[in-house]
Amino acid sequence: MQHWAKTEPGTIDDLLLDARDAGHPEVTERLINTWTAKGLLDHPRPRPAHRGSHKAEHPASQRRLLLILLEQRRREPPPKLHALAQVPLWLWLRCDDWVPTRQAHKALLTWLGRGRRSQQVARDGALDPLASLPHLHAAPPLRARLVRLVTQLSLGSQLTPGEHAELHAAVGAVLSPDDNPARTLLSGVPAAPALPARVSVDGVVTHAETVILAVQHLLRGRPSEQLLEQARAVHRTAEAHRGPSQLKAIDSTGLLLADLLNGPGLQGQIDGTGQQLLFRLGHLLRRELDAL
Repeated sequence: MQHWAKTEPGTIDDLLLDARDAGHPEVTERLINTWTAKGLLDHPRPRPAHRGSHKAEHPASQRRLLLILLEQRRREPPPKLHALAQVPLWLWLRCDDWVPTRQAHKALLTWLGRGRRSQQVARDGALDPLASLPHLHAAPPLRARLVRLVTQLSLGSQLTPGEHAELHAAVGAVLSPDDNPARTLLSGVPAAPALPARVSVDGVVTHAETVILAVQHLLRGRPSEQLLEQARAVHRTAEAHRGPSQLKAIDSTGLLLADLLNGPGLQGQIDGTGQQLLFRLGHLLRRELDAL
């Protein structure tokens, strides 16, 4: 697949030609500019000339990134912009020479979104430790209370002692519904199975507060590039203990990129990138607060 082997910078005209050669004739200059503004692509580098200027150029890595995004857009159903934003984040977390930090910051904010979208991100991230527990759906009122509380907290400021206690109580009620009076109102509900050893009230609360802290920080303003790079370093250290990274298959020319994109489990990695980075940011922010 020759169109993957981009080794030279290119102008926007080259990007449009790349897209056409890869089977995407629908790509327009407007689409590329929109993706650039949202962090899916980086801004091209200006090329000053003796008089006037030449068209700005995108590095070869961004030409290949465009092709990755276009391949991702072929999925059914087609992913929305916030989902596509996880592609450059995924590459930035794992590679040094594909996506600059300034672009990763834009992509992170695009993935997080505003309003209902950011509320959904906060809920999903904060409640992730509970997602695999089969008995949670047996107590809808308790779970609904916890979801509402997490949503409210994600829109506020730093958690107060009272809010922390309320979150702790709500998590405890969901994890131990048989001990909660509200559970007796439900008929025909089987007893909750024993919780996995890794799930505890304190652990779930800490995870939820960590994610909420990161969401609040991002919604108030942009994090520094230094903080983002610290989060990436923490993530890489954590991932290194899990074994060799699949990203080693991506060389500097991207010749193995097509094979990697079709590899098993890759989509799950990409789809979880935003939440992974959100948790790493929250962990660093908590550490800063604890040091005060």
